[in-house]
Amino acid sequence: MSNSNATSSRRRGIVVILAIVVVLLIVLSAFVWPGWAMRHNASQSAQATTQTTQSQQRPEKPAIDAVALPQDATDLMKALPDAVLNFARTKVEASTEWQDMSPLEEYTVTYSTGEKGHDITMSVAQWSDASAAAKLYEQLSTTDKASNGKLLAHGSVKVSGAQTGLYEVYELPVVDESAADESTTDTDKQDTKSENTTSSDKSSSTDGATDNKASKKSDSQKSSGKAVAVWQNDTVVFQITGAKEDVVDFYAKFPM
Repeated sequence: MSNSNATSSRRRGIVVILAIVVVLLIVLSAFVWPGWAMRHNASQSAQATTQTTQSQQRPEKPAIDAVALPQDATDLMKALPDAVLNFARTKVEASTEWQDMSPLEEYTVTYSTGEKGHDITMSVAQWSDASAAAKLYEQLSTTDKASNGKLLAHGSVKVSGAQTGLYEVYELPVVDESAADESTTDTDKQDTKSENTTSSDKSSSTDGATDNKASKKSDSQKSSGKAVAVWQNDTVVFQITGAKEDVVDFYAKFPM
């Protein structure tokens, strides 16, 4: 009987020792085994970062309902999407902005997230042939270039692999009208003064006025935080304006 008790005690002692050894090995492995604890923590950090990034992405559905189109809506109006990402169509009205180009139909359309300062204003018009649409697109893109806006993106509009037009996206600068008025006044004064100078003096004065004007112009080219995108798709021309991030996201997902 005593031998049996002794054997049981030895077995229990061995089990306890083995348990202690296993615990020690686990604790030591977290620090001695290279990177075990760090990889575990890094995995949790990466997962948290991914979730944070996803939460910052723009919603794909609007929080407000789109306004219904009128009963006599044309095919062009019906082709306009009710929503783009979290922008819903809130207004459609006839426009005459480009009437000198004789479009078949023309509208001003507003898309909004429902939040103040996050509206997209769209001008859209259609012609009977693509050449007329291309002519207006060229005028609009040239105007944007002349305003010295920062070019954000440009390229071809393609449908089923075939090019149907072009597009350009610009960041709009702040227009300092007071600086422009002052520059114009200075130039007028310089022109009047130059009438009483020799030809060589006139050249020098003109250079000075140009430098002054360029300086004023440079100071006024601060970003307004807004952008404009203009594109032609076959017989239709679109132009949208709004906050820079809104315009870039909206254009990228607009289906037409």
